[in-house]
Amino acid sequence: MMGGVCLALLAHPRQASAHLLDAYLQAAQISIDPQQVTLDLYLTPGVQIAPGVLEAIDLDHGGSVSAAEVQQYAESILPKLTLAVDGKPLTMQLTASDSPPVEELRQGVGPLHLKAVAQLPRLGDGTHIVSFRNMFRPAGSLYLANAMLPRDQRIVIREQNRDQVQSTIDITYDLRATKAEIFVRTAAALFAALTAWAAWWLAILRRRRARANVTA
Repeated sequence: MMGGVCLALLAHPRQASAHLLDAYLQAAQISIDPQQVTLDLYLTPGVQIAPGVLEAIDLDHGGSVSAAEVQQYAESILPKLTLAVDGKPLTMQLTASDSPPVEELRQGVGPLHLKAVAQLPRLGDGTHIVSFRNMFRPAGSLYLANAMLPRDQRIVIREQNRDQVQSTIDITYDLRATKAEIFVRTAAALFAALTAWAAWWLAILRRRRARANVTA
């Protein structure tokens, strides 16, 4: 039963059809572009643990959660999440955070959401690996992690490898060169070939002239 709930929440994180009970569902969606990686993390506390989560968010104990409190909660989670490309750590920047109505949180049907972006270093075309690790609140959590369909056709997802609990995922993808890059490389290769041919032909002409001078 819980597996079906998890899949439904991952596919439609804002439209849950069942109430979580005693787990903290953490569904990570990872989008890869040529210049950056975007993480969307949806956090849905079950009914039994929702009061504790609300207490951690509602710092002024006012019975509701403000945008500032949600942002502060999201910022406290961010250090527990890591992104890397080809084994090199990436710095994530929180760009958005939001919360459903408090009653939806209490009923285990509304997810908190945080969005973070990490800029990629300049990568050559070829195969690369983006790695994500979620270390937030491991006790009592259910993790899900998936790569999203790339918007840029230069990105092709090849493989997704997760650990047993899906708190970590390695996404292998290909980065294809742009048409402009291919054109520049082709032109550069052609120019190099023409330069080499010209140098070879000039060398032949010089040898012929040298021979002609000797025989003259």
